[in-house]
Amino acid sequence: MVLLESAWVCEKTHAWHAPGIGTIELLSRKRFTQWVTIHSSTLIKMRLRKNFCVPPCQNQVRRSLGRAVRVSFAIAIGACFSAQVLATPEKAASYYEDALKRYEKNELPAAIIQLKNALQQDSKMLAAHLLLGKALLRSGNLKGAEAAFQEALSQGVNRGEVALPLGQVYLALGRPEAVIEGILPSGLSPALQVEVLTMRANAYFDQGKITQATQSLENARAIDPKSASPLIAEVPMLLGAGKIDQAKEKANKALELAPNNAYAWNAKASVLHSAFDVSGALAAYDKVLSLAPNHVDARIARAALLIDLKRDSDARKDLDFLRTIAEDEPRAAYLRAVLAGHQGDGPALSAALTEVTRTIDTLPPAWLARREQLLMAAALAHHGLGNYQKSREYLDTIVTRNPRNMGAKKLLASVYIEAKDYGRAQPLLESLNRATPDDPQIMFMLGSLHLTQKHYAQASDLLERAATRTDSAEMKRSLAFSQLGVGQIEKGIGNLEKAFAANPADSQAGMSLAMIYMRLAKTDKVRSARTTSRKTCRSHPPSNQGRRSSTHRSHAFISADRTAPESETGRSGFESGQDTRHALRYEPERSAHVGANLSGDRRCSKRANSPDRCYPISRVQCKIPGHYCLDAISRR
Repeated sequence: MVLLESAWVCEKTHAWHAPGIGTIELLSRKRFTQWVTIHSSTLIKMRLRKNFCVPPCQNQVRRSLGRAVRVSFAIAIGACFSAQVLATPEKAASYYEDALKRYEKNELPAAIIQLKNALQQDSKMLAAHLLLGKALLRSGNLKGAEAAFQEALSQGVNRGEVALPLGQVYLALGRPEAVIEGILPSGLSPALQVEVLTMRANAYFDQGKITQATQSLENARAIDPKSASPLIAEVPMLLGAGKIDQAKEKANKALELAPNNAYAWNAKASVLHSAFDVSGALAAYDKVLSLAPNHVDARIARAALLIDLKRDSDARKDLDFLRTIAEDEPRAAYLRAVLAGHQGDGPALSAALTEVTRTIDTLPPAWLARREQLLMAAALAHHGLGNYQKSREYLDTIVTRNPRNMGAKKLLASVYIEAKDYGRAQPLLESLNRATPDDPQIMFMLGSLHLTQKHYAQASDLLERAATRTDSAEMKRSLAFSQLGVGQIEKGIGNLEKAFAANPADSQAGMSLAMIYMRLAKTDKVRSARTTSRKTCRSHPPSNQGRRSSTHRSHAFISADRTAPESETGRSGFESGQDTRHALRYEPERSAHVGANLSGDRRCSKRANSPDRCYPISRVQCKIPGHYCLDAISRR
């Protein structure tokens, strides 16, 4: 607190008087601040004391009030003087230099603190405002970055220094209109004009204004035909329109102009990925990450591709790296859920899917509506959690915005099927089958839909064509069921055997085979199936409860071979009981029908709506649709 010797405040005129300075009326804070700034050198030289000299006052209340006013003014002046004494351009420059070094090392929190310290020393340091905006942008604080850039502009920073980063902030905040209205190319250098026009094209594309986006890119190419930026920006637009050949041409041209540009290589990788050139896409993603290890989109795409190639350990390395550079990235969380599903880790799967939905559901809808990848991740996550209505909402948004998104349409058809809304599922799948007649997944879904409706001939034709194009055990199992439905017993059994051999944990295939073998009295076949099932059952660790209980159900059913010789019934019965108890422990409702069958309890519900459902051992009616006791299955 700074007090001035021989200075005093007149209580009548409220004027401040100091020797050598004169008198000033304290009419406003602004005038007071201006006065302090003008006479700071004189004031600082004065000696300090604790009290003001004030004329005597007869009224005790007025005297106390006057003292309080004088002390408050003293404190205010002291703060002003202390700041002026301590704040120096040299300290501001020192803070800035340290912040710049930390920014270059990507030590963003420390850099931001030092930049704020620099601005406390010198609030008009334009370089500090500009670097603060960039640091906040890189750290994900978009609102703070916007405020820093706007402050730099208001203090007179060159518009060219702010145009690109501020435009990136607007796009990240989902405000493409702000880019179009506020980030203009006029008055900038030719190189900056190209980048700004490319950014404006992306803003137009986000708004669905394809014509304006294309025109903006043409204007950019007219300024600098050798710039790769407009070509790179055009690739995703062409891919979204299904023009893969044109996108490939643009990506190749961009690489000719900028062979070491990570974004050009990512555009090339995206084209190859879309064209199902797996090896080419993987090599291109490798090149991207060798040039820019922190390229989030490329690392996510490579991880997804590695998962498709069943290289889970390599994919996990990418996902672990993403935790260090993009901890809250929901697409990475979804891929972690996929890996957890491959391992049969139910808790990890649920936690990862919940993380995806928690992150994406809180995003602004207007911004999210223009991000197809995030919409798809949310739809898949909600679908995996059984939230079919929420999944459908996201899928409707995708399909409305981009009717060419085949993946979204497939998932939407799957949601319809699971909701038993066959009236919507069938026409959607039929239209997809016409558009892509060689897609085995669409054939499989449409064939499975016909199988559900007991249209066995149509189902068999579609599923057989799908099975010839892929080696999926699930497709072979569905094909087998359709063949059995139309009376092609030998073919059906053959495909069911192939499906069970490919995936011995498939309880549906295993139990169906066991039933057929028992009815046909093929004791040796039942014995072989039991041996395979036992090995598979033991191969699953106890932590994989969901997968293991499913396998135990299958083994319990197969082990209960009532056609086996007397010498084997004891062992098979013991194994059956063990596996039944394990399945009932982890999934009591889903395994109840097995317990009822193997305990000899063949009593079935006589209710009209479910005449063949079993009562489980716990005497609670089985609530899992499609689970029937052995006698009921045999009758069917």
